[in-house]
Amino acid sequence: MDKQEDNSKSEKPKKKWWIWVIVIALVGLFGLLFMVGGCYLLSKKGGDQQATDILKEGLTKEGYVALDEHKYSEARELFSKAIEADDQDAMAYIGRAKSYLYDPKNDLNFRIMASEDTEQAIVINENLADAFVFRAELFIRESEYGKAAEEVEKAIAKDENNIDAYLVKGYIQTRQGLTEEAEKDYAKAEKIDKNYPRLYVERGLHYVIEDKFEKAIKDYNKAIELDPRYEIAYSLLGFAYGQQDKYNEAKEQFEKAIEIYPEFPHAYINYGDILIQQGKFDKALEKFKEAEKIDPEYAPMKIGMGNYYYNKDEPDYPKSIEYYNDAIDIGYRYNWIFYSNRALAYRNIGNHKFAADDFMAAAEVNPDKSNTEYLVEAAESYFDYGDFQKAFDRANEVLAIDPSSASANIWLGMVYTEWPDHIDWARALDYINKSLNTEETFLGYANRGYVYYNQGKLDEAIRDLEKALQWKDVPEIEKAVSYNNICAAYTDKDDFDQAIMYCDKAIAADEKFSKPYYNLGVIYIEKGDINKARDYFGLALKYDPNYEQAKEAIGNL
Repeated sequence: MDKQEDNSKSEKPKKKWWIWVIVIALVGLFGLLFMVGGCYLLSKKGGDQQATDILKEGLTKEGYVALDEHKYSEARELFSKAIEADDQDAMAYIGRAKSYLYDPKNDLNFRIMASEDTEQAIVINENLADAFVFRAELFIRESEYGKAAEEVEKAIAKDENNIDAYLVKGYIQTRQGLTEEAEKDYAKAEKIDKNYPRLYVERGLHYVIEDKFEKAIKDYNKAIELDPRYEIAYSLLGFAYGQQDKYNEAKEQFEKAIEIYPEFPHAYINYGDILIQQGKFDKALEKFKEAEKIDPEYAPMKIGMGNYYYNKDEPDYPKSIEYYNDAIDIGYRYNWIFYSNRALAYRNIGNHKFAADDFMAAAEVNPDKSNTEYLVEAAESYFDYGDFQKAFDRANEVLAIDPSSASANIWLGMVYTEWPDHIDWARALDYINKSLNTEETFLGYANRGYVYYNQGKLDEAIRDLEKALQWKDVPEIEKAVSYNNICAAYTDKDDFDQAIMYCDKAIAADEKFSKPYYNLGVIYIEKGDINKARDYFGLALKYDPNYEQAKEAIGNL
């Protein structure tokens, strides 16, 4: 039997677990800027004495009260009237900026106007720490974490007791992977005012990002104890419970959040994500549609809908991409997890070039530059696209950051199995061995089995492929590929009974996988059964009409 190089390469599974990662990203960006910031501004700031002193009776103070009650349009109107009465009222400009940014309808125009008002407030009062904190939050919206950090330091220099400055600084450091530094800033904030509810929501978010869900739950409950009507704390508490598969507890918290604030779209979105996790797709869609009623142009809702179409029982990847594109058109272009989700959707429809580009975009906007995950995914997608130079470059970029990366070594090894004029099986084996020495993985053994097969080391190939199949939770297509490769190895050993058994296992794992049908056709030619061979080649072409080797085999019968 001819060796089938395209027959043995391990295929990646459809990844449904990304649904949870996208929620964390949404909670991060929108949590800091809308969900958390929008409810606890000035009238409830235990630690912001400076802002309280500046506020006077009248329109500006009424505007902040309206913000606390989520009446964004009313607040904007009040702040605008305050500015008409006194165009040097810096707090009115900051208040109006917040009414723009915290509004669930927060589109690009709102963000631009929020930025303009913030700059005007700083022109009027360059010592107003709150204005610099808010400017930092605007930079965070654009993933400009370095600039955001500079603004926070300015705020602290002007008011070393500005609690929000330390909370924003902690968030920035969390996103940059600086865990210890972030926790020091949360401790400073707690020293300033241990009864400030936002402190516990922000630190809870930090713990969620660090996968410390018990600590997050404790902090969210503390926020609720301090303010029983803190709807955002209920929503995030529900999310943390969901991460622990405590779905009933999660739903209870989302329903409390919605009861307190029915116009809270993100509570519906988080609720919908929980339902997706449970496989209750129709109910999840209902929740996303509730969010859509509140604001048809709300970017996180668009992403939630995209996740629904990506994860439902019969995925609709083009539809999911359509919703992801809507989100970026609205202005949601600075979230790295968003790009990775869209990349996965592109990958599932075979558009590996677009997938690679989106993974690179995710790596570019991700503030944690030590995180090589998206570069590895980009290397894989470039490999699948056939751009082996870029796959090679991205994998080496990963190794420059993390020399022990098992995944980077796997893809470097695989590049040397496919790259025209650079095929080097010995070098491929060396890289995959490095990967397995670092971490034993399904892909490591499956791909080393592929290399051994192409080196003619059939027993070693069978051994590694059998070991790969011992991994738990291996997607069916991956099982099919590995079973088929064992079939190919036994065929080359002229052990046709074993070969047939493994090809049958490959078909049982994925009946639409064309290659085992082709291999069975080859086996039955060897066994002298031309009719069966013709039938199997026909089945190979049924599931892959462009299978040139199957066409040629039928033509030769």
